[in-house]
Amino acid sequence: MEVQTTPARGETASVLPRAAYLDPAWFEAEQTLLFARSWLFAGLAGELAADGDYLTVEAGPVPLLVVRTGGGLRAFRNICRHRGARLLEGRGNAKAITCPYHRWCYGRDGRLRGIPDANRFPAGTRELGLVEARVANWNGMLFVNADEGAESFEAWLGSAAGTLWRWPVEALVEVQRDARDVGANWKLFVENHIDGYHLAHLHRDSLRGLDHARQSWRSAGRHWLFFEPALDAAGPPAVESRWLPRIAGLDAGQAGSTVWHLFPAFAGAAGATYFAVLNIVPLAPDRTRIERRVLTAQASAGRLIAAAAEEWWGRRRGDVFAEDARAVEAVQRALRAPGWREGPLADGFETAIRRFREAVAKGLA
Repeated sequence: MEVQTTPARGETASVLPRAAYLDPAWFEAEQTLLFARSWLFAGLAGELAADGDYLTVEAGPVPLLVVRTGGGLRAFRNICRHRGARLLEGRGNAKAITCPYHRWCYGRDGRLRGIPDANRFPAGTRELGLVEARVANWNGMLFVNADEGAESFEAWLGSAAGTLWRWPVEALVEVQRDARDVGANWKLFVENHIDGYHLAHLHRDSLRGLDHARQSWRSAGRHWLFFEPALDAAGPPAVESRWLPRIAGLDAGQAGSTVWHLFPAFAGAAGATYFAVLNIVPLAPDRTRIERRVLTAQASAGRLIAAAAEEWWGRRRGDVFAEDARAVEAVQRALRAPGWREGPLADGFETAIRRFREAVAKGLA
């Protein structure tokens, strides 16, 4: 896989070749070398409140399950040690983890507890417990890693923790959840998310009330953190709701929009009244699923209904997600054109795109 590491003056800072967005072999390499070895968002800790509560998640080609047991959390490969069938689907509660194929039964600690017709198997078979994976609960958000030898969660998160810790996720409630498929490579969606240049143009109507000229960003290792202040004279930004209460503990001087990307595929945005996460799931070289969840402070049913109506009416001015989807799908289609070539990136506004591409290239090296 050829990567360009040092662009010549006046040339594109693409770093990655066009094949990185089109080639099935490149996509499979990313699944194996990036997603099967990275910390990935799995869900909210509140979803696993009771003993036996579980959820399943894909770490690239590796299916994982996370289960609460004995007051703690365990993560395992969601694969039976007999014939390799998938054990659990979706989310729910299980007293034991039983394979639907031959009914091999595992405890929530991963140990093999029961084998039908056990006398037909060699000695030592009962030692085949589930393969352990790694799980971390950070500020009410669950992250998993299929690679037992990967860096610790704390090392992966690094200095990004200081920015996102301000929102007390464990105390917030989920008010919206949806998923949409986008006809574009997952990297194009990430690049759009960290692109400060398009905000004043693509979203000039849908992101009113933010001062796009005074945006600031910083890298935190492979991660990226961004802040755009509010235009005070314009009142609350369009991304805020006048019906939802302000999240307790936030600095009143930080009015605006905080956006982040944690490498490789966890992103989101937050403000004074909301905390929204975007889980970016690659499905194919040209197809990506975006799982969105929005959390807010506790509010009355009436205020939540009013906020939902406010958002619905606000979409008449422009749906930010739909605008982003159309943009990245347009790039994906153009990538197939003979002679396609990317121009230079905007200094500052698009610097994060180059850093992201460098992290992808390094992960595949």
